[in-house]
Amino acid sequence: MNAVIKSLYRVLWHIQRTPLAPLAKHVLRASLASSCRRRQRLGRLLEVSPEAAAAAAALATDGFASLDYVVSADALRTLDDYALEKLQSGSTGSVEGDYTRKVFWTRLSDGETQGGALSHRHPMVQFAIQKGLVEFLSRVYGEIPQLSEVLLSLSKHTPGPITYSQLWHRDFDDVKTVKIFVYHNDVESTEAGPFTFVPGRASDRLRRSLRSHMPDARLHTHVRPDEVREVKARRLSCFAVETSRCWHMGSRMREGQRRLMYTATYIRFPRLYGEPPPRFRSDGGVDEITQALLFRC
Repeated sequence: MNAVIKSLYRVLWHIQRTPLAPLAKHVLRASLASSCRRRQRLGRLLEVSPEAAAAAAALATDGFASLDYVVSADALRTLDDYALEKLQSGSTGSVEGDYTRKVFWTRLSDGETQGGALSHRHPMVQFAIQKGLVEFLSRVYGEIPQLSEVLLSLSKHTPGPITYSQLWHRDFDDVKTVKIFVYHNDVESTEAGPFTFVPGRASDRLRRSLRSHMPDARLHTHVRPDEVREVKARRLSCFAVETSRCWHMGSRMREGQRRLMYTATYIRFPRLYGEPPPRFRSDGGVDEITQALLFRC
């Protein structure tokens, strides 16, 4: 039975890369209609701030939005304190699966889990579920989305050819995947390895590809150099990208450079190709919106 389920998930993984993905997602959501309606109801309960609404409109157009006026300064400071402590401690966490091949970055936060799950009180989780971001995301998705993952990564220069996410790619976590990023050091030059992307409308011209990654030469047969945007920004800048829509790459560091970055990944419930083991846990009471954000319900 496990082999059958694994084969089914593999088929769905391939479907995610085709025009059939929205249809498959629609069918799956129809089978869980009551849960989807609940998330929509919860989203309508939120009073979205003008700043969050403006950021959601920008994301819809460009696939990118600055969130500097949406996120809480207190939550940002708490997250930064955690990130800098992890960096200074020299912790490397645990590295699993595909990430063992990404020699140009280290996941600093993986060792924080208990039984594979982070507490909802953890600074990385608290940042991801803060009020301003939930308002923004509820406007983006039209409902309360599901927080898929949070991580803290340290990118560094490595010799040799660029590989994996240093190449152009889109994310296939979901039909509509939104990632929120925070820089924990200044990233103000190309040499510092900024997150680099092709805005929505230009990315739409080469939307579908069965290949996971694309070299520069192939991308530039469809996209003009002036359409490529580098997110050069100061420390503690926060921004969102619809990474399922926008082709993007990053971590192309020059020698002597490094980039410390927080990432939170959101998807529309439910996950198309099956839930992994729980990534979050509740330590004490959580409200209904937090429950929807963190758990499959």
